Amino acid sequence: MTPLNDDYGVLFARGDYVGVDPVALRGVADPSLFNFADGALGVIATRVDMEGKPDPAATATVIFRSDPARLAEFEELGTLDLRSADGVARPRAVWDSATRRYLVSWTDRNAQPRWTTVADLARTEWQAAKWQPDNGGRRRRIVSPGNVGDARIGAVVTTADDTLAISGEAATALTRRFGRVVNTSATVTPQKIAAGSSANLDSVGGTSGSPAIQYRCGYDR
Repeated sequence: MTPLNDDYGVLFARGDYVGVDPVALRGVADPSLFNFADGALGVIATRVDMEGKPDPAATATVIFRSDPARLAEFEELGTLDLRSADGVARPRAVWDSATRRYLVSWTDRNAQPRWTTVADLARTEWQAAKWQPDNGGRRRRIVSPGNVGDARIGAVVTTADDTLAISGEAATALTRRFGRVVNTSATVTPQKIAAGSSANLDSVGGTSGSPAIQYRCGYDR
């Protein structure tokens, strides 16, 4: 996740061992925040290779969970098989306290919105993994059989604009660990400025309270 933590990133997916030593590195794309049933902060994201290509559907979704004792420390719980044969991109999740289950939505490779329910996003199991040097040659993943419902077509509301309310304690911990935790933006009303002239952009607005900025336009003939 960027551009936090001095533009270095916050979460990094574990790679796959492809030999005794070589590791196929993995990253995350389109991360989204959610809360676990117990209030812990979670992140759901697409697992990608170093060229940004998503994993096959069975391992394309990865889940992270914050440590309740150390709110700014995240642990990878593993990948989640959403039982979708049409690919998974931009996964989103929300805990539905009324039905006591999670709603998980995503977009398939045909840009079709899909969703399903998951009983427990923190329920994990160990799976044999070739070349894995630790944990007895196994790696952890989220349980799918009996835990993930059928994939359905349609859109459901999970997170609004990828925003999530957090406690002051969590905000303080995240700020101390990663530095700034808000992005800045600016909006400018479209204007036409003659080449070689300058103009004051009086209607500049942004989350950082940026003052009006003067631009000078020009071009090489």
